[in-house]
Amino acid sequence: MNILVLTPDTDIDRRITLQANSLVKHGFKVTIIGVPFSGDNFLSGTIDPNIAIKRIDLQNIEYHSKIVKFYRGIHKKIMSFAYKRNDFINQYANKNMVAIEENTSYKLVRKSKNKMVSINTRLLNWITTKCIALVQKMVNVFYNLVLKFFRTFNINFFPLFDKAFYNAGIQEEFDLVVANDLPALKAGYMLAKERNVPLIYDAHENYTEQCTLPKKYALLLEEIEAQILPEVDFWIVPNELLGEQIIEKCQKKYNVTVKEPLVIQNAVKHWEEYLNYQHSDLFREKLGIGREKKILLFQGGFLGKRNLENLVKAMKYVKNENVVLVMLGFGTYVEVLKSIARKLNVESKVYFMEAVSQDELLKYTCSADVGIIPYPAVDKNTYYCSPNKLYEFIQARLPILANDLPFLRKVIIGEEIGIVQDFSNPKFIANAIDLFFEDESKLQHFKEKLNDAARRINWEVEEQKLTSEYLTMRKTEKVLEKVFV
Repeated sequence: MNILVLTPDTDIDRRITLQANSLVKHGFKVTIIGVPFSGDNFLSGTIDPNIAIKRIDLQNIEYHSKIVKFYRGIHKKIMSFAYKRNDFINQYANKNMVAIEENTSYKLVRKSKNKMVSINTRLLNWITTKCIALVQKMVNVFYNLVLKFFRTFNINFFPLFDKAFYNAGIQEEFDLVVANDLPALKAGYMLAKERNVPLIYDAHENYTEQCTLPKKYALLLEEIEAQILPEVDFWIVPNELLGEQIIEKCQKKYNVTVKEPLVIQNAVKHWEEYLNYQHSDLFREKLGIGREKKILLFQGGFLGKRNLENLVKAMKYVKNENVVLVMLGFGTYVEVLKSIARKLNVESKVYFMEAVSQDELLKYTCSADVGIIPYPAVDKNTYYCSPNKLYEFIQARLPILANDLPFLRKVIIGEEIGIVQDFSNPKFIANAIDLFFEDESKLQHFKEKLNDAARRINWEVEEQKLTSEYLTMRKTEKVLEKVFV
């Protein structure tokens, strides 16, 4: 059975590669189509060599924006003028050129006239060509400047991948389509309908509730989700709270009934090597941190709206002199965080380190003492988030300190593997850090509970749920083949 996987990711998310690896292990053939990318693969992890990874053509990406439509309209008018110019020049030349006969008394006059027409034609062609090129260049410069401005400030500018994914996907052989994240759903639906094959939708998040999305884009995607979601064969979410929110939105706002999703957590593989690395000191060795220090670890992307600024600021108010913060990750926003650390004079308490590969990550993670998840509830999407680092901390047996969000509370408090606190300002975060480190017996209790949690919350458990659904679909397909052959 051939599975076509669509994703708007550049650096393909580990959630996707874990699923793809599991499907290949069970005899499926998987092709992943993503967005062009030439950076470091911090998020993917190990990818089975039998998985084909292809990229869409950027030329096929369309943009839902008035400025883009305006530009295309102007470009069309310029091209229309160029064609009309060509017709006019040809008509002028044909009308004014005269035949020259050898034995005519007007031979010299006619030659002169034809030469003048030829000069006029070339001159007219040269002038209009230069004018068209100049106008086109000015339009392109203006368009690129406006586009850059729109991209920078996220104003009414967003990509539509439908055509690009469809054109790339239709070239492949597939018996099932998996659309990862909402921007890939419409293309997945089109491909599934074209080939009359099942469609699976993996909603990594409540996409339209992201505060960074322009309202028009969010509304467009929301309508697509409400139209297509009732027709998918099954859909997947990373936690049940997120699924409930999407179902409620579809029912209340669009009056459509949506079936219950399959919950596949963002878990990582059960880390068999933990016993070999549980006493490692990679951070202390790499960053020159003293053994008497307690390491509080944030790992992941350095981005705005993640409360990372307040986390760095909090270190100014932490009373425990033995606590240091290690920021392990990637992204240009790190310069903002470093600047905050310098201004507050906490550089001796905040260490920055570039991200390591997924295959090496847990070896570093377990050399910290506590993991922190500071994400704020900036929108409904983050309010119900289930971040990858939650599961990484569990496998590294790292007690967790997190902002008080519903799913984080459910797992962390429910499993007794850490505490959740109000992270709304730096002083609150600092107070939570001090409280967390002052009770050694509680930290030890969390570590004991983490051993049990790591055995139950891992990819191997999620893999069984996922592959069971796919194997059922493959079995159904084979039965149908026998019926209709």
